[in-house]
Amino acid sequence: MSSKRCKNSKHALHGSSHHWVCQTLTSPHIPQNFDSQVDDAIDTSPHLCGAPAQSHVIPSNLPTQSLVIVLINYAIFVFLEVSFTATFALFLSSPIPLGGLAFTPQAIGLVLGCAGIFHGLFQAFFFPRIHKRWEPRNVYAVSIAAYIPIYLCMPIMNALAKRAGQVTPLVWTLLALVEMACTFAYTAFSESFVFTFYCQCLLTLG
Repeated sequence: MSSKRCKNSKHALHGSSHHWVCQTLTSPHIPQNFDSQVDDAIDTSPHLCGAPAQSHVIPSNLPTQSLVIVLINYAIFVFLEVSFTATFALFLSSPIPLGGLAFTPQAIGLVLGCAGIFHGLFQAFFFPRIHKRWEPRNVYAVSIAAYIPIYLCMPIMNALAKRAGQVTPLVWTLLALVEMACTFAYTAFSESFVFTFYCQCLLTLG
């Protein structure tokens, strides 16, 4: 019974999470026999086969390297997000001659509140579909790249407001585009947690 359960668990892991991780977090340093090493680790795992606990060595430094890469990328993303969050409210409230949009506190609260509701609904209903349809690495890369137009739009909005002397419909359109870009950029949070989870799976199998 235990051997049958072990066999089923090995096939399930190898066919789903392990295969996905190897395709997602691959690097030039992956050994050619990494699949067989992970399978051997599954065979000897006491949690899957009921065998007595044994000390074993991680077959390669791939899991550790992958986890470090994931954490570095997550740190970069958090830096971009925190910088934008701290700057955006100041940008909205600052006078137009000083580089902002001169929004009132009520307008700022309305903009941020509606944006927050939209962000949450998008992540709840569309992120699972995006994650299944596209490669997770591509989703993460596009999420990070979304900060390029986000940061570029702020001086453009201020320049348009300065030329018109007020916030025009074009400025509101750019502001809506910024919030839409932020919505997709926030998918990097979810993808980072997915990457971290599968790296931890590799470490556990090691």
